[in-house]
Amino acid sequence: MDPPPVPTVNLSPIHDPAELKLDQVPYTKADLILAGTRIPVKLSLKRNGTELHFLLWASEQQVEEEVYDLTPAQLALINASGEAFSPPIPLLMFPLSPGREWDWSGTMMSGPTKRLATGTIQTQAANLNIVGGPYETVLVKLKLSMDGGGATPAERELSFWFARGAGLVKREFGSSSTREPASE
Repeated sequence: MDPPPVPTVNLSPIHDPAELKLDQVPYTKADLILAGTRIPVKLSLKRNGTELHFLLWASEQQVEEEVYDLTPAQLALINASGEAFSPPIPLLMFPLSPGREWDWSGTMMSGPTKRLATGTIQTQAANLNIVGGPYETVLVKLKLSMDGGGATPAERELSFWFARGAGLVKREFGSSSTREPASE
């Protein structure tokens, strides 16, 4: 017996960041999954000029922060999970169509450690079935390669799911940190 067909996603191009509602909180109750441990958190947003600060709170204490730079031309990652990127990594470039790819190079700060880093950013259309969904999304995969001081660079993959009208609905920073709507 043949497996059931995988539903295809046919997203039309996104011309403006406003179509994604990137400057709004996609949900207020979230699950932060750290190394397999699910922590219920509240998600809030603070704006500072073009910077969007997504703050994750547990028991009235901030446990994590994601910082993005939003301009009419792009959404770029500045800081996430204690790592800062200079220059910021462009995750979305408008007009946006799934299937695009571009490269980034710069530095990555992790605590006091500064490393040279490069990245490849790829976009694709993807169905995402999570609380509040299902969503037809643009999945952004960032493959980071950083100088770890050894013979071969350290590598990580970061993933971001963006839905039209809902914003950044899920993100994964390798296997160490995931944010998604609360499973309730």
